[in-house]
Amino acid sequence: MTPRQRQFLEIVAKRIPELFAIIEEGNVKAEHILGDRVINQRQVRLKLIAEVVDAGANPLATHSARSQKLESDTSEAS
Repeated sequence: MTPRQRQFLEIVAKRIPELFAIIEEGNVKAEHILGDRVINQRQVRLKLIAEVVDAGANPLATHSARSQKLESDTSEAS
């Protein structure tokens, strides 16, 4: 690993606690753009993201899964 690569990873590592702090404040997503680069003539953006993935207190998050289960249960009863 080159010194430049090591420096980049150290900077990225310092951002992680900041993202967790944003989530602790009640947000469901926090992101930091690490940089943009052109690769094979395509614009590419590198991001570091922290995102809540559990259902939590959002009733709509589990609605579709519960609805599908109920539908499959009623179809078996027929």
